[in-house]
Amino acid sequence: MLRGISFNSPSLGFGIQGIIFVAEDNSKAGKTALKIHRAAEPYFRERAVYERLKDASVSEIFGFNVPQLVRFDDELRVIEMSIVARPFVLDFAGAWLDTPPDFPGETWAEWESREARRVRGTMAKSAGRPGSIGDAGHSHGGCVSEQHRILD
Repeated sequence: MLRGISFNSPSLGFGIQGIIFVAEDNSKAGKTALKIHRAAEPYFRERAVYERLKDASVSEIFGFNVPQLVRFDDELRVIEMSIVARPFVLDFAGAWLDTPPDFPGETWAEWESREARRVRGTMAKSAGRPGSIGDAGHSHGGCVSEQHRILD
C-alpha cells in the first residue's frame, strides 16, 4: 500500500489512461511520480511492463530514459516511479507483454514493412550503452512489446 505519501502540486501530465503527480514520501527524502490509472486493464498492463523493465535493469529504451518502478497499489491502480530527465518514455499502458495485441495480419504486415528498418537503425545507434535496449550485452529476455519481439 502507498501510505505516507503526499502530493499537492499541479499534475505533471495526463492522458487517456490517467494522471501523473509529483509525490513526496514522508518517511524518506526525495520526490517520485505517481501515475493514477482510470481503468484496471491498462493499469495491470503498465505495471507488468514496469516490473519486467525493473527485472531486466532497463533504464533506457532507444535513447529515452525509463522511470524505475518504486512500488504500486493494485487496489488504487497507482504506480509510483522515479522521476527521470527528458527525453523519457513512461506510458506503457498500451504495451503488451508475451502475447501480441489482437491486430489483423494486414496491420502487422504494414507495420513490419514501414517500421522494421527504422527500429533496427535506432537499435544499432544505441548498441553499447549499458541498460539500454539494443545494447550488445543486454538480453532482451521477455520483450517489452510486440514491436521488440518482431526484431529478436
